[in-house]
Amino acid sequence: MILKSNNENSRYVSYEEKKENARKARTPRISKDLDSALDDDFEVLESASTMKIIDLISEGPIEGFSDKNGNTLRFFKSNRKMNFPFLQSIFLDETKVYNPDSKTFNYKIFELDYREGREVQDALPDTYEFASQSVSKNVRLIPANTKTPAVKDGLIIKGAMSQPRELLSDYDNISSRPALYSYFKNREKDMFGVVHTIVNPLVEIVRINLTVHVLSRLKTGKRSSKQVPEELTFLIYVGNESGEIDFDNPPLYEVSEPVARDDVYRKGELVFNDTGGYFVKVIKGLSTSDYIFENTIHLPPNPNKVNRVVRVFRVEDTTVYQSDSSQTEGSFSSITEVIPYKLYYPNCALIGTTLDARAFQQIPNRKFDLKLLKVKVPSNYLADTKEYSGNWNGRFKTIASKVDPKQEFDLIQRGKATVKNYTSIDTDTFEDNSSRVKISTSVKKFGSGSIH
Repeated sequence: MILKSNNENSRYVSYEEKKENARKARTPRISKDLDSALDDDFEVLESASTMKIIDLISEGPIEGFSDKNGNTLRFFKSNRKMNFPFLQSIFLDETKVYNPDSKTFNYKIFELDYREGREVQDALPDTYEFASQSVSKNVRLIPANTKTPAVKDGLIIKGAMSQPRELLSDYDNISSRPALYSYFKNREKDMFGVVHTIVNPLVEIVRINLTVHVLSRLKTGKRSSKQVPEELTFLIYVGNESGEIDFDNPPLYEVSEPVARDDVYRKGELVFNDTGGYFVKVIKGLSTSDYIFENTIHLPPNPNKVNRVVRVFRVEDTTVYQSDSSQTEGSFSSITEVIPYKLYYPNCALIGTTLDARAFQQIPNRKFDLKLLKVKVPSNYLADTKEYSGNWNGRFKTIASKVDPKQEFDLIQRGKATVKNYTSIDTDTFEDNSSRVKISTSVKKFGSGSIH
């Protein structure tokens, strides 16, 4: 596996550099109605998702895409937006992406990138980012099982929209970070958590996808009633399975849109708090269908290679089930473990696709019309006449190559590419055995949320 970056924008950023640029702040809230004037017009919460898939085709180099008659269709990276013909070679659930006869597209949002599998080739674009593995959870989060005292009241600052209490300055009777961590940990016993264990020590980023199934409250007036925004709160913990806490190197929360208009945050900035790994996520709005939002957390260094854990809770207590006016339901949708290294996959033919998740109920089957591995022939073979010229010098050439045969040697005995889940990679193999290539074909989640 080759770990490197092909440009400055996608270079590896260490935790120390991230922490240096991060600031102490509360976890950003999600809201599209902050005016407290619930009788006025307001926006509902909506999410749209894309899914990104990397498929390993074969050992390369390969010739490329072809039409139904076997004619090669060229893929031009520099002019992709005007180069439509090769899309007729791509099928999603047996349906062509592009119909050359009517010159129409069957999918509105579709993007593809391709590497033919040379010894030295560019990495896939920055949109495919890093190696990642997604784990589906789809577990409903149960409200806290106690009302006295209310769990939520101890973790938020009440107002028109609740604020997380994650800083020492938010408490009068807590003066140290270890004490604040213990305060949050004690609150866990009153909540039902969903746990995920990160066993791969190479993981540096996790993306936790939470789903709000319904979020509304019935406001009853003298003459009419209507649905208005409601509030829902989640508690996320990220830390070592051993329980060891390094308060000087806390997890960092990455800000993503949307955020409450009253909160001053920039998309992509990193924030941390005094809790030692807890993040209170408050969401307020009106949602009558699934709204999925992503929580990206950057993990601190893991020199001892211990397992890390992620625990997710719903903070509201059971009184929500006793209310006729409030409707709130949430679940832990999925989690994505990310290894932040750009991968080049030498000698591997790859196809990366970006799809609109709303067009599919599940990950579609992908099929491609391709001319595969190029054949190496003796250097004195003439492909046009299918004859041999002169004596063979013991070297080989690729038929489709335009390079002088004298410059093209087949002296590299490379290992076969294998598809392997990176979570099971042996650390010694990953670091020392560069002759093997590990490729994850799992789905990468993007956008304001993700499908499940």
